[in-house]
Amino acid sequence: MVLMPQDVARVLNLSSQDKSQLRLNQLDGDMKTTLEREDLSLYEKVELYNQALQRYLDADKQMTSKPIGIKITNTPSDKQKGKDDNDNAAPTPNEAPAMKSDLLLANFPKSLKSKAKLLLERISDHRQSEQQPVIDWNAKGELLYQGETIHGSNLTDLILDVMHSRKDFNPIGWQQFIHGLSKLNFPEAYVGNLMRRQTMHQIREKGPRRDFSKLLPTPPRDERPKRKGNGKSRKRQKITWESF
Repeated sequence: MVLMPQDVARVLNLSSQDKSQLRLNQLDGDMKTTLEREDLSLYEKVELYNQALQRYLDADKQMTSKPIGIKITNTPSDKQKGKDDNDNAAPTPNEAPAMKSDLLLANFPKSLKSKAKLLLERISDHRQSEQQPVIDWNAKGELLYQGETIHGSNLTDLILDVMHSRKDFNPIGWQQFIHGLSKLNFPEAYVGNLMRRQTMHQIREKGPRRDFSKLLPTPPRDERPKRKGNGKSRKRQKITWESF
């Protein structure tokens, strides 16, 4: 073990840049001391000052011209590290990727596929922009409403139900699906099922609804024009024949 003065140890522990700065500070102090000395004449002060100034300039030039070495090491970012951890982790059922859109639209007839694709794109844009989307689906194609899985539902059936009415067909989760489309402000004009369109309109008029059991199918209105008249049935006049 070697003992040394505290100031010497401090100098040895300094980096090259810190040492150069320390040297400049010492020269600056020497120049100031030279000007304050009373035992020297003005000429001697000027000579000593010029010498100290030259050493100061040389040291400053050496310090500014010398490149500073920077060691660059590639360390994984937090995002990349998290991604690697997720890749190595065993997938869980909840983390399974959602069913692809092409599979959801595979069984649609050509006449409805364009509108169904528009509806699915609206849902996809929403689910990508929101942390907890109103409408989503899982790997099985089941509907997720506000993060809750509607077991037994099928997004393909729900989209087809919105686009086209079928007699006595009410797929599981249709209430939540219509409610979610209302929140997404989906155009009613693209809803081909008249009962679903009227239900969506009712939701928007009355506001959010929590009890989906009360949201029942509404039969279509009879919009056929009524006949005008006084409502009284006309009776035939009895003809009486007279003999001459």
